[in-house]
Amino acid sequence: ARDFDEAVSLQHPPIGDRLLRVHIADVAEAVPPGSELDAEARLRGNSTYLPGNVIPMLPESLANEKMSLAPGTPRLVVTVSARIAAGGGVVAYRIEEGLITSRHRLDYDQVQAQLDGETSLAPDLDRTLREMDRLAQTLRQRRLARGGFDLSVPETEITLGSDGVPETIGRRRHTRSHQIVEEFMILANRLACAYAREREQPYLFRIHRSPDPVAVGEFLDAVATLAPGIPEAARADLAALRRWLGGLPDGPRTWRIHGLFLRAMQRASYADQDAGHFGLGLRGYGHFTSPIRRYPDLINHRIVKWALRQGKRPVPRGWRDELPEIARHSSATEERSQKAERELTRIKVLRWAQAHLGDSFRGTVVAVVSPGYFVEFDETPVEGLVPRDEVSASLPWRYEGPRVGPGTGGLQVGLPVIVQIARVDMRNRTLTLVPRAAGRRAQQVDPQSLDPLLDIGGAPDTARESGGKRRSRRRRDRKERRPRRARRTRR
Repeated sequence: ARDFDEAVSLQHPPIGDRLLRVHIADVAEAVPPGSELDAEARLRGNSTYLPGNVIPMLPESLANEKMSLAPGTPRLVVTVSARIAAGGGVVAYRIEEGLITSRHRLDYDQVQAQLDGETSLAPDLDRTLREMDRLAQTLRQRRLARGGFDLSVPETEITLGSDGVPETIGRRRHTRSHQIVEEFMILANRLACAYAREREQPYLFRIHRSPDPVAVGEFLDAVATLAPGIPEAARADLAALRRWLGGLPDGPRTWRIHGLFLRAMQRASYADQDAGHFGLGLRGYGHFTSPIRRYPDLINHRIVKWALRQGKRPVPRGWRDELPEIARHSSATEERSQKAERELTRIKVLRWAQAHLGDSFRGTVVAVVSPGYFVEFDETPVEGLVPRDEVSASLPWRYEGPRVGPGTGGLQVGLPVIVQIARVDMRNRTLTLVPRAAGRRAQQVDPQSLDPLLDIGGAPDTARESGGKRRSRRRRDRKERRPRRARRTRR
């Protein structure tokens, strides 16, 4: 984590309900409505996380010092407490303002190592973490049974050198240690929203609409080669499709299936009216647990704190009237930040690829489009295009639609291949690949044993010519070498 705006605690008696507490930094106390600090936070909308850098929503003196729930330091918080039965149901809950002192600052790798039995942190802490893991899995299974699902799509993790050039690129996978935090935060978000609505207060909801049926159809076509045994029920019913997606075992095949479905889904956004959350399978959901890095959470903190003190007394009229515009603006700033994160991540990936011009890698065809087909590397989250001119005659080509679709014959989504990095175009943010092997041969050949097909001693954007350009050049060269015949003049 880069921000420490929440802490968790759990009381787990041998018999009876468990008491979960989620403590969230009371940022609303430090950022008054209408202040210059509030105006700037609203303008930014959220913190932006870039490879090697963070553009915070709030000044670092607040985000990393005054409001951060650092161990051993008393901090103001808003606490969501829930008494939870053995089956994961919430028996009772309450929200209150308070003061806590965090005892431990742990990272995900530490906790996962402890859960895997690879290390011990402290006897009491080990026991609490194991109980948290059990509770999180209970909450997760209950959420999935309601119709929610998780998409397992690892994030790109880039390690930069002191000069900003990437040294390694890998995948950051979500483990059970992540699920502890995620499930506890989802529950706290639900209960905070319920608290405000029970007191007839407005709220900024997090909504996620169902995917477009056309996009779902294209997904099903594209995924047919990765999962030929998809149940017929999942093809006809979104709820069944969600259950099928959620039941897939973690691994590269599932990452690609989930990645394809992620492209088919609509974007989540903010709204002043509840429209449900398709991904979580919930209604009445809003963000509450990250007020240091998201402005909608800060707004919801103000509303909940008002309800704590005023009950059903209406919030100031200006708060309610501004919600639609805050929802629109926050959705836009979130999209802007995500676009910047993707753009800079792509730049760093291309910088890495420049250092590997001429190298070959195993990959999988993840999309077939009109200009060619996209391949994602197996070991690193790098994706590039094999141009249509480079498609071998042994892989019959037929383009099947405007977005993503399977080819016919040998070329299709899910096909294992070996490709070589042939061109890096930083200006257009493109990575061009050339095929070296496909199908069974791609699984048998060591990519490192293949000699490069291009001279990597030239400029960074040096590229092997595409098949069509090579053929045109060869025809031109033959014409230039052919001896000229004397023209005959017609009479």
